Amino acid sequence: MSSPSEIVDPIFYESSYTTDASYADRLVAASYRYRLRGRRVLVQLGFFAVLATVMAALTPVSELSWRIVLGAAVFVWLVIVVAAATALGFLTSRRSMRKLVPAGRTYSVTLRQNALGVRDWMIASENSYALWSSADIVGDHLILQRANGSSFTPLSRQLFTPEAEAWVRARIANQQAQSR
Repeated sequence: MSSPSEIVDPIFYESSYTTDASYADRLVAASYRYRLRGRRVLVQLGFFAVLATVMAALTPVSELSWRIVLGAAVFVWLVIVVAAATALGFLTSRRSMRKLVPAGRTYSVTLRQNALGVRDWMIASENSYALWSSADIVGDHLILQRANGSSFTPLSRQLFTPEAEAWVRARIANQQAQSR
């Protein structure tokens, strides 16, 4: 007879992955690609484009040509500043991640009917699929987007068979459909 404290959700799939020398770089690259294709970046660039357009629209026609050039120059300058800040952040993150995740660290995942478990050398967690709103493929990572925020969890695709990856994505989509 099983005690109430025993886990009643059986394990569907288990896998582990030991990092290699290039893992930290791939992790940071996938994370940045995921962030840069998000709504936040588009909203920021859209704001600056609208600002430049409003500057031009509010200018009298006789002064319009130099204001358009000024608005375009400001927009281009802001895009360059955002790109430089992003590149600097990427390089800093990559350096930090190389120290945090050197070659030889082991990750593992456990898939259950109602929860996904993740374990690394520091922590172990098991969370309901309802915690995430989506699962996207970016490079060689499966990115799990949190349902109630902007944070996400990148997991190496080497942890999953194609079937297990599809199963995780289907479970997250199913949980989201049920919560609507």
